[in-house]
Amino acid sequence: MTARDELRKYVRLLADAWTPPEQTDARVERLYSLVRTEVLREGAVELDLIADEVEARVAAHYGPASGIGPRSAELVRESARTLRSMAEGKSSRRPAADATPGLTVRQERLRDAIRTHGGPWTTSRVLSLYKVTDPGVVQRGTARRDLDALHRAGHLVLVDDPDNRHYVLRRKDAR
Repeated sequence: MTARDELRKYVRLLADAWTPPEQTDARVERLYSLVRTEVLREGAVELDLIADEVEARVAAHYGPASGIGPRSAELVRESARTLRSMAEGKSSRRPAADATPGLTVRQERLRDAIRTHGGPWTTSRVLSLYKVTDPGVVQRGTARRDLDALHRAGHLVLVDDPDNRHYVLRRKDAR
């Protein structure tokens, strides 16, 4: 049973007999949205704390003069930014006109993250994003297939350098 179904069950138990089901469902959706936003924001704060700790540990290990500590947890911070934008409703959904036929919801979410954050995207970077947005996805093959699907759909360009295979967002003038 999903969290939304659980909420619906309990709200209906609390609802009085004369409240129409449509109004109860509207309450459930509003409550679900509030809880989702709160959880996403809390997750972003937690990821920022983890990033701070990672950077401090790396700097302590290598020494502050090495310059290695700063930005060593950039993927964690990027995941925190993604959660914040999802909480604000910026990156979780796009209008239907922007949808690409044949892409899954997860692939569209990945495309949105790539548009939001830019830069090179490797399988590892996608898996780091999926740990936050799609915790059930743990296979490198899934990340590879999703990147390839976005490449075949024309959203990404493959940069196939030796020992540095990654994808970047296709520029509009490159089509």
